[in-house]
Amino acid sequence: MDVSSNGKAGGPLSLNFHGQVPDFPFKDVFFSVEIFLQHMNGEPKCGTDVPIELRLWFNEQPRQPAPAGLLEVDGDATSLFIRKEKGSCEARIRITKCSMDLENREFILVATAPGAERFVGQPVVEASSAPMKVMRHRLMIDDDALTWEETWYKDEGGRDKCIEIPVILVNSDNQLVRDRRLRLKVSLLYADTLFQVTDQSILKLFPQTSGGSAVGGGHHHHHHSQTSASGGAASGSGVTQAGASSGGA
Repeated sequence: MDVSSNGKAGGPLSLNFHGQVPDFPFKDVFFSVEIFLQHMNGEPKCGTDVPIELRLWFNEQPRQPAPAGLLEVDGDATSLFIRKEKGSCEARIRITKCSMDLENREFILVATAPGAERFVGQPVVEASSAPMKVMRHRLMIDDDALTWEETWYKDEGGRDKCIEIPVILVNSDNQLVRDRRLRLKVSLLYADTLFQVTDQSILKLFPQTSGGSAVGGGHHHHHHSQTSASGGAASGSGVTQAGASSGGA
């Protein structure tokens, strides 16, 4: 009989992803996941090797499987086991297509233990990961070129006073991307919660253009944003976020 650490016989068993999968993994770049077999109280179920399967689905209802071949496991995909010593399975995986190439859809990983009754005497509840969007490139603020004032006074320096935000586009190796141009959307967020500020009109972009800002060509593009606040100074009250208006990079 399997007994968990609280002295009670193990009841229903379920799989569980340990930690978080990356929110924005890069296309064709391996990352690690760990899946535990555990009791209802969260204790791992050790003592038995249990084969599991890992599949890629779209994060939709009703759930739809991703096209075959998008998920690759480093090594032999048929040798994924919950190992008896630790009660978990560690795997390195990668996704071979960007979300943007599939209507900007999110992915989830689903772990199952088909035929678990033969190994642990009962079925095992499957596990789903947090959603992911797979990227080819990502935006970064260039810290080397950033000049940031911890406390920024909106009423000093004239009406054209602004904060320069140098945004660059990089690949999975943090190398500048020189052959792609993206239109950007810049938003103002609260620093403590990262929720969007309701009144986005207090964020002004200079120079003002109808099409928004852009980044590309491998150069540092400085996007000037200016905020106005109800008081005379802004100190850690908001942060700006730049995202590709195409919905993903």
